[in-house]
Amino acid sequence: STLTWLSTLPVDQIKIDRTFITTLPDGESLALVRGVLALARELDIEVVAEGVETPDQLDALRTAGCNLVQGYLLGRPAPDPFHPAEPTPAPVSPNPTPEPPGLPRSSPGSAHPSPARRSTDDVLALEPPPGQGEEH
Repeated sequence: STLTWLSTLPVDQIKIDRTFITTLPDGESLALVRGVLALARELDIEVVAEGVETPDQLDALRTAGCNLVQGYLLGRPAPDPFHPAEPTPAPVSPNPTPEPPGLPRSSPGSAHPSPARRSTDDVLALEPPPGQGEEH
């Protein structure tokens, strides 16, 4: 079971998949998110909610006590500066057709550039809603 991993692996973060976030603030989804948050608090594990796309989802997560979120509402994925895209070689045809005279030759890979590798969305730390600060 996946829950076994929480006690056997060095887990320091749980990510709530966007499939559970898309239907927020629906009651069942909210109950699941609250359950994951409660479990993570008991185990002292950080939680990140992925795929936040609407202000209603963000509000529901904030109210539930989720402090870290990421998703298109906050920003689009950006190229990863530490892992630049590697060019993908163009497919080689068994019978290459010659290029017409006078036109520049295309460089290998230019016909089919690979998409840039994208880094993980930025994670935003949320403040609790007004009146729901830390208990002392």
